[in-house]
Amino acid sequence: MANVSDLVGKLDSMKQQLADLQNQNQDARKSAPVPHVRTGENPLSSRGYSFMKLFQVISGQLPKDQAKVEIDLSNKLQKYWYDQHGYQKSEANSILAPVGADLLPANSESDHRFVKEIKDVVKAGVAGADLDEVRSMVRKTLSWTDETALGALVAPPQFGELIDLLRNNEIFMQAGASTIGMPPNGRIVFPRQTGASSAYYIGENVAITPSEPTTGDVILQAKKVACLVKVPNELFRYASVSVEAFVRNDVTKTLSLRMDKELLEGTGSGISPKGLINYSGITSHTASGSAADGNSGYPLLPEDIYQMIAKVEEKNAVFKSWVMRPLLWAYIANRRSDAVSAGDGKGPFMFNVWRELADNFNVDRNSVPTLAGYPVYKSTQLSNQRTRGSGTTKNSYILAGDFSDYVVAMSPTIEFAMTQQGDTAFQNDQTWLRAILAHDGAPRHEASFVLCDNLLTS
Repeated sequence: MANVSDLVGKLDSMKQQLADLQNQNQDARKSAPVPHVRTGENPLSSRGYSFMKLFQVISGQLPKDQAKVEIDLSNKLQKYWYDQHGYQKSEANSILAPVGADLLPANSESDHRFVKEIKDVVKAGVAGADLDEVRSMVRKTLSWTDETALGALVAPPQFGELIDLLRNNEIFMQAGASTIGMPPNGRIVFPRQTGASSAYYIGENVAITPSEPTTGDVILQAKKVACLVKVPNELFRYASVSVEAFVRNDVTKTLSLRMDKELLEGTGSGISPKGLINYSGITSHTASGSAADGNSGYPLLPEDIYQMIAKVEEKNAVFKSWVMRPLLWAYIANRRSDAVSAGDGKGPFMFNVWRELADNFNVDRNSVPTLAGYPVYKSTQLSNQRTRGSGTTKNSYILAGDFSDYVVAMSPTIEFAMTQQGDTAFQNDQTWLRAILAHDGAPRHEASFVLCDNLLTS
C-alpha cells in the first residue's frame, strides 16, 4: 500500500507541475507575441473595405487589429501617394482613403495590380447591402433616434467605388467631361495653341510676310472642397453594410454636388474654380423669342436650337450634347404651335424631339432624351434664378457643346480627419468627420461651348 501511496503522491505532483507549466505558457503568450500566431482579424480575408471601420479606428473606438483591411490599404496609399509621389496632406495625422483608383498614376505592372486591388476591395465593402434598406435610411436622417434632427438626404445612385458615385450624381460627368488625376503637387499645365500662322500667295522675287503661331496655357490649380459631418457614435458602434453605404453616399454626394455647382457657375477665385458659364470665350446666343422688357425672360424657338449648334460648329468645334434644367426640357418637349387662333397651342410640336413609337414603350427615368439628334442631360444644378437686366423674373439657361473638351482634375484620394474633442462633440457623444477633396476644372477650348441665358421655363 505504501508503494501505491507513493505513486499517487508522485502523480499528483506531476499534475501540479503540468498545471504550473501551462500557466507559465499562457503568461508568456500574453507578455510576448508568438511567431506565426495571428491576432485580430485576418487581413487576407475576402472582407471588403469599410469606411465605418476606418472611422472607428481613427476615433479610437476600434483597435487596429480589428480593421486590418482598412489600415493595410491606408498604409499602402500613404506610401504610394504621399511618400513616393510627394502629396502634401493638410494634417500629418490625417488618413487617406480611396476616391477614384483610376486616377492614380500607374506606370508599372505592380502599379496596375495595386489599382485593381483598391477597386476590388472598395466595391466589396458594400456587397450585399440591402438597397431598399439604404433608400429607407437616406429618406430619414443622420441620427440614431430623431428622424428630423438633420434633415432628409437624397436617395443614392448605384453602388460602386466612390468615383462612380461622383459620376452618377453631377452633371459634368454625365455630359462627358474628361476626368484626370490631380498631380500630387496640386498643379497641372496644359500648353495650347491660341493662334495660327498665315499663308500667302506671292509673286516672283516677292518677300514672304512672316507670321508666327501663338500659344497659351490652361492651368489647373488644386482647390479644396470640404465638408464637416457630425456623426452620432451609435452609427459607428452598430454599423452594418447599409450604414456603410449610407455614410459613403452622404459624404460623396455633398462633395460632388458642391464641386459640380462651382464648375458650372462659380465666379472663380484663388480658392474656388471658375464656372464654365463665366468664361468670356464661350459663345453667347440670345433666344429669338421677343422679351417684352427687362422683367421677362426669352421664350426659346425652334430656330434657336440649330443656331446654337451652328455657332459651335462655326468655331470649328464639335457639338455633342445639351445641358438644362428638367422644367426647361419639359417646356421644349411640350411646346406646340398654334393651330387656329393665336395662343391656342394645339398645332404640331415645335421642336424636333424624337417622338418615336418605341419611346412610348420604353419610358425610363434614367433614359437620355435627344434634341435635334443630340442627347439632353437634365439637372437642377443649373440655376433657375437668372435675371435679365434690372428684372426680377427668375429664368434659367441652356449650356451646350462638347463637354469632353472640358477637363476635371481630381485627387484620387479623400483626406479624412476626425475628432471627438470639444465641448459639443463630447457632450453629445459625437464624432466630427472632416473630408477634403482637391480638384479643379477648365475648358480646353472655350469655343466648344455655347450659352443661351435668361430662358423662360414655362
